[in-house]
Order: sequence, then structure tokens, then C-alpha cells
Amino acid sequence: MNIEHLEYLLEVYNCGSINKAAKYHYISQSHLSKIIKNLENELGYTLIIRSKSGLTFTHAGTVFIKSAEKIVQESNNIRKIPEQLEKDEALSIVCSSDPFLLNTFFDFRRMASKIHSNETLEEAGLRIILQRLISKERNLGIMAMFEQKAEKYRKLAEKYGLGFETLQTHIPMIVVMNPRHPLAKKEAIRLEDMAKYDFIVDSNVDNDDTKTVLQINSEQNVLHVSSLACTVMALKKSNYIAVKNQTLMQHVIENGLITREIEGFEEYSGIYLLHQKNKPVPAREKQFIAYLKKQLCIQFR
Repeated sequence: MNIEHLEYLLEVYNCGSINKAAKYHYISQSHLSKIIKNLENELGYTLIIRSKSGLTFTHAGTVFIKSAEKIVQESNNIRKIPEQLEKDEALSIVCSSDPFLLNTFFDFRRMASKIHSNETLEEAGLRIILQRLISKERNLGIMAMFEQKAEKYRKLAEKYGLGFETLQTHIPMIVVMNPRHPLAKKEAIRLEDMAKYDFIVDSNVDNDDTKTVLQINSEQNVLHVSSLACTVMALKKSNYIAVKNQTLMQHVIENGLITREIEGFEEYSGIYLLHQKNKPVPAREKQFIAYLKKQLCIQFR
């Protein structure tokens, strides 16, 4: 008895024909009939009753098929162990749209001794990051958000059995605009200065959170965008302003925009890690988290 012969017999059971099963496996009908007969001799009982109207499996044959299905499935699982180990080690990350986080991921992969072929990096908003971890579609989530809103997401993470870890806090917020904007003449900008101008906000962040922290009034025109690329494009082509954390400074400058400090603004941004709490952490994930923490220390020391 071998696995291949069990697969032949399963095909006979599924299609109800020795001839069709033989064609499916590219063997002759006589050869498959001989395999079945040898298997019956080895087992000591009949699996199939043949007649002019076709074939039927005996009761013993039907019970045998159920066991054979499990054996073939486990055999396939054994063959896939290297592939599964590779998949378990591969990074599966969803993160906020932040060039610092993206660059850290790609720098880590470039420096790694082994490149994994099935790794995933997805940019998403805070709610989607949480959903991806809850559904186990991703193993790690990295959130960049206002510090004062972190507790809300910590409680949500705990509610769904996820780990929540603070990676970096006290990241200054900056105003981003194009060089032609009237506020560009100022060295530092106050919140009341920004109240006169239209805002771009991240549509992936809860609207109330943004308006509360930035004190956006109902008279201001607010443009909601879902990606950093859209934000940069809108800022370059209009007199909108946006408030971002300092990790984006180099990226926006490279895109021809300017930044200004916010005078008297005591709100800061933080970076937080979401992870599967009740799942062993693969070595590669541990290495990436350590590398991310190191880069954050270098960036904000």
C-alpha cells in the first residue's frame, strides 16, 4: 500500500469509474484495476463490487475511503512542512502610511541574510489595521497616531485579545504646506493661525479624533484623503495645510513642500505595535521588531 495508490482509489470513488480515474492519472485502466486488486488482497477484504451497470463500493470500502482521505491529506501536509515553515517566518505587516515605517521595512529586508518570497506589507488606516489583526490576515500592525488617542486603541486591542505595545512617543507634530502658502512666511505657526485656512486630514483616522486634537472649526473647509501620495499632491496644487508627525518631514521636503513648527501645541504623535498575543512570535518577526525599535531610537534620541 502506498500514498499514490490511495490517491488513485480516491479518484475512483469520486468519479465512480475506474476508466475515468485511470485517464485522470494518465495510467491504463488495466493497470489501475490490478492496483485495486492487489490492494484488496493486501487488506483481505473487498473494496469494490463490479457489475455490468458499473461499480459500487462495499461498506468496508466506504469506511476505508474515509481513512484513506485522512492519510492522503496528512501526507500532503507533511510534504508542505518546508513551505509552511517559510510562510510562518515571512513577515505579514499592516501599517500606517508613514515613509519612516516603510523605509524601515525595506531596509530590514535588504539587510537580511535571507529574502523571504511571500512577505506582505500593507498600508492602511487605524481601523483597518485593527481589523486585519482581529481577522488574523496580518501578524503585525504598526500604528502612527495622536498620543491622546492611543488609549482608545489599546482598549480595543485588549477587547479582541491583541497585544498593544508603545514603541515611541512624544513625536512632534508639524504643519506642512506649499512654499506659496501665506503661512509660509512665518517661522512658527499657532493653532489660531491655521483656523483661517483649509485643512487636509487623513480619512483613515476617525474624523472626530482629528477635529478634536487640531481644534478644527465647523467653518473650515476640510478635504479628506486616504493616502500620503494624495495629501502631497493636494498640498502642492492648492493652499491647503496638513498636520503630520515629524517622521514625514524629509519626505515632504523632497516633494517640494515646506514644514513649520506649531507654536504652543502640546499634542504629540506616537508609534504603537499591535500583535497576535496568543501566537508564538517567529524569529524573523522578533528581528524586525528589534530593528524597528533600534531605528526609532536613532531617529528620536
